[in-house]
Amino acid sequence: MAQITPSCVLISPDPDTPLVKIENASKRFGDTTVLDRINFSAKKGDFVSLVGPSGCGKSTFLKLIAGLHLASEGSVTIDGVDPKNAREEMAFIFQDANLLPWRRVLSNVELPSQLRGESKSKRKETARKVLELVGLSHALRHFPWQLSGGMKMRVSIARALTLSPKLLLLDEPFGALDEMTRDRLNEDLLRIKARDGWTAFFVTHSAAEAVFLSNQIIVLSAKPGRIAEVINVKLPTFRDADLRETPEYLRQVAIVSRSIRNAH
Repeated sequence: MAQITPSCVLISPDPDTPLVKIENASKRFGDTTVLDRINFSAKKGDFVSLVGPSGCGKSTFLKLIAGLHLASEGSVTIDGVDPKNAREEMAFIFQDANLLPWRRVLSNVELPSQLRGESKSKRKETARKVLELVGLSHALRHFPWQLSGGMKMRVSIARALTLSPKLLLLDEPFGALDEMTRDRLNEDLLRIKARDGWTAFFVTHSAAEAVFLSNQIIVLSAKPGRIAEVINVKLPTFRDADLRETPEYLRQVAIVSRSIRNAH
């Protein structure tokens, strides 16, 4: 697999109006309250990780932002409008890469542009550019079954980037990968974010991953999911593999881990 230089920079958040605003939002399924009175705002350029005990509503939180679930109470807005009216501004990346097995890599990445009705030449050009960005120019004609887990996730990221999103929602995209592959993809993700400047919400069970990626971390409590704590990550904006060996990084990982334990 092609290697990508791991150096990366986090975009400093823009002080303007929040891109994502959640006000007193709750979500119930029948008699079960999954999320309870969530209040949070994210500015343009923020990278926000969601952590907490299993079943605390992290994925539901993402789906409220995406408009895939409607809040039972309260409101969620993206750039001041309802999420269902902002879907062209966002992209969702799941833990499973969800690649179509009968389509080659290039064709899988073209799919969103194809569904939008873009010309064949334009969508191929866009797909080739984003595949180069994620280090897969050599694999354009591969089928999904020929790819490693990390390569499949790179294809999934590339496919999302063809949409030129303002908001990227990631639901444990690297959770099934080995540690070395996950770390490399985290570095690549920040490098791409530095180039494109989108806002991100990222679900993870890893305190270390959350600290490396984020400028803010939301810790959700056990059922019903409430915001137990919002942790501002105080690390240099330049983040690469060496950061993981620094005392300050390890200290902040310990802070987040302790907060997750206390949220049970």
